[in-house]
Amino acid sequence: MFKKILRDSITKITEDTRLIRLSFIVTFCHFVSVVYLIVWNVNNLLTYRFEKWIPMWKALEYILNRSQSNNMTLAIIITVAVIFLGYSLVYPVWEAAMIHYLDNEGQRTWKVIWKWINDFFVMFEFDAMLFSFSFFTYLITTLRMFMLNILDSTFVIILVIIWWLAVLFATVLWSYSKFIIVLEWKNVFDAIKRSASLTIMNFGTTIKFVIIQLFLMIRFLINAVVIMGIPFLIVYIAIWLNVIESKIVWYVIAVSVIVLLFLMAYINAIIEAFFMAYRYKVYKSVTEESDDKK
Repeated sequence: MFKKILRDSITKITEDTRLIRLSFIVTFCHFVSVVYLIVWNVNNLLTYRFEKWIPMWKALEYILNRSQSNNMTLAIIITVAVIFLGYSLVYPVWEAAMIHYLDNEGQRTWKVIWKWINDFFVMFEFDAMLFSFSFFTYLITTLRMFMLNILDSTFVIILVIIWWLAVLFATVLWSYSKFIIVLEWKNVFDAIKRSASLTIMNFGTTIKFVIIQLFLMIRFLINAVVIMGIPFLIVYIAIWLNVIESKIVWYVIAVSVIVLLFLMAYINAIIEAFFMAYRYKVYKSVTEESDDKK
């Protein structure tokens, strides 16, 4: 069953381009925010802990001073505001649109997009609760602690380990919660309880899914760091060759960042579409098995 679900999920994303387009719309702002947080914290780690590289605030200040344009400042403010709203509001609730799309094959995309309105508050509440138990929240916070030398304390290390166990348990036990909220019309706590029950009854299938998801997530993070490191490499070479003041160099850097960001966002959309299709098929499989046992 596990291999069949995996095979069907791969087939789904290779044949259904609408799912990938919907995934791109849903995940773009979230992806940009995650990449920014990773780059920001890695940059701070290199700058303050190892005294390498340049603080990002100084780099941004330098870019704004060079442009000497209010339009540039306004564009940056609007971009940050749009990405923040997309990260905090659009992502958690538009995931419901993807679930509706998978549950209503052949339906037009715009119809399933409007269905997320019914799930807005419940999905938003669940995502807010999930934030503290997110793998990315744990990773970024731990990286920040390491940068500030907080992890030198044994007590803090114990708390970090306990937090990791909580993240692990939440990742496993809450695997089906969003599908239950959207497709079974449950509130947050009822969805969590049902998800935990389904997980325990189908622990082997669920744990395989979580392991695959974790490895693909780690691989994605490594790829993102490597690919988004290309603009930093261009900056380093430009400084070394003393051509950093050249407008052509800055255009090359800007174009590289934009192209690589959209490329990685599209790759991330494919991965997210696969995960969503995979989770949906696992959810349908375990719920059918659970109903048969009753």
